[in-house]
Amino acid sequence: MKTKIAGALLSLVLAVLATGQSLAQNTLNVVSDAVTEGKEWNLTFSLTNATQYVSFQTDLAVPAGVTLKEGSFSATDRLNGHTVTTATLSDGTIRVIAYNATNTTLLGSSGTIFTLTLVANTELTGQDAKAILRNARFTDAAQQETLLEGMFIPLQTPPATAIQTIRATKQQSSAVYDLQGRRVYSPRRGQIYLVGGRKTVF
Repeated sequence: MKTKIAGALLSLVLAVLATGQSLAQNTLNVVSDAVTEGKEWNLTFSLTNATQYVSFQTDLAVPAGVTLKEGSFSATDRLNGHTVTTATLSDGTIRVIAYNATNTTLLGSSGTIFTLTLVANTELTGQDAKAILRNARFTDAAQQETLLEGMFIPLQTPPATAIQTIRATKQQSSAVYDLQGRRVYSPRRGQIYLVGGRKTVF
């Protein structure tokens, strides 16, 4: 018998510097709903974004014996023609990557981006009953990246109600591009290139 138990809503505020020197707020929410207490959980990943992201990657570190339920991953229409892949890494971490070769942005500015179901081969309790969101990277069309680390997602009942505060850092890309936007691996001296979104003479 399936029982659905409301999970904790965990918010993660991504503060990124937007153009015009204003501060944009972006929030990633993860809701964990127990389908079978201690054994199976539906996770919903929702993004409210002021920044127009074109791609993202998330790593979900799960306890030993917990796996992604086969066929449970579902992307929403917000992923506007994006290619989405899921993989289980050698340490059991579940990686989700979404990208689009034409830098098409995610549709809308609020809502669910994907859902998935985790299953455990034995019942989890206490400290073992949590997943950790790591290496969550959201990238805009200018290749500016926002990195999130260390969000705890409780997989237990009653659900935790605390909101975890996560530090987000905007990382400058060190990749070099020509003025047409093509990546350059061997820049020539005296030429103008784009590095970190700014024009630079080499």
